[in-house]
Amino acid sequence: MNSKTIINFLILIILSNACSSTKEHTKFRFAKTEFEIQKPTLLRTDGVYIDTFIGFGGIKYYGFYRFYTNGRCFLSNLIKGMPCTDTLIRTSKNLGQRTFYRNDGNKITYEVWGGYYTGYCYDYAVVDDSFFTDLSYRPRRSFAAKQAIPPKKLKFRKMNFSDKPDW
Repeated sequence: MNSKTIINFLILIILSNACSSTKEHTKFRFAKTEFEIQKPTLLRTDGVYIDTFIGFGGIKYYGFYRFYTNGRCFLSNLIKGMPCTDTLIRTSKNLGQRTFYRNDGNKITYEVWGGYYTGYCYDYAVVDDSFFTDLSYRPRRSFAAKQAIPPKKLKFRKMNFSDKPDW
């Protein structure tokens, strides 16, 4: 291997670590302040909001969002096939993204790691009786504009949780 190939290989390794979805990102602005859920709200913390995604070949993938009353939330990676109860309880950093949110009534803003090119983003959603609906996002950079996305509805599933977030 020549030196140019080695340098390119090292740059590729550095970029892949920076882009990794399994790397835990910890520079969330919402994490810097204490938070308690703002009431009244229809945001539910006694279950999960389940996302359904149809992939190539008609394969169904599922993901879920779980919210806590102290401003923390967990966004799972996509899972092939309907997740069982044991899966919906797990909030390991290797299975998704541990993040933070704020609410103003039924308007929800949650902070996410959007990937290497986007960096941290704010996602905007609303919640009603049985659905959590993603509407738009904005990269955290101050000059970025809000981007509308096709609304994505996540259906609520009540569950018995006794744990608290460990992040």
